Amino acid sequence: MQVRDLEIIPHVDHSKNARDHGASAKYKGEDCKVVDYSGPLARRSNGFNLILQDLELCLQYADLPYDQPAVIQSAIHRALVITYGKCFAKADGRGTKLEAKHVFKDTDPALVSYHQLLIKTRNDFVAHSGSDDFEDSHVKVVLPPESEPGLQPCMLHAARSLRNFSPQNMRFVVQTIEHVKNYTEERLKQCGELIKKQVLSELE
Repeated sequence: MQVRDLEIIPHVDHSKNARDHGASAKYKGEDCKVVDYSGPLARRSNGFNLILQDLELCLQYADLPYDQPAVIQSAIHRALVITYGKCFAKADGRGTKLEAKHVFKDTDPALVSYHQLLIKTRNDFVAHSGSDDFEDSHVKVVLPPESEPGLQPCMLHAARSLRNFSPQNMRFVVQTIEHVKNYTEERLKQCGELIKKQVLSELE
């Protein structure tokens, strides 16, 4: 079957806590049987599909224009970093996560560096407070001029915090995300082929 000729009709379930809405399908107007598939392979496939959605969302964040107010730039930056890191984090719910040693095996070292930058940004800045590569603060005490001996000193903080990747860095960040996306699409395709074979063998 050609996907372009396949019509998927979702079944909307408005009941409370509905999770699987189900679907019907037609191929060139003719009804198709839809088989629900479950098990470890389905769980793995679902995990890769959810990871793929996150990576596509990261690319959308990266494509947003830079001429945003500072607070919006910061929000976009944090959302990209958190969403990317989620793909490599412990996967209790999804049951599937990406392993950098497999994703970046035999690839451009620059991609590995930017992957590590994204993960470090997540771990040491966005999700936790850690490295001063991303933020720091310094105490400054301002003393009054000698001509004003009656004034009290005042204290202030000189702080720095990462707001966004530079446009040049973002170009490499996007290349890294696209590499991870291609890897995930390939894993998802492999799962799909195995699932289709198993379903057909069970129907024979």
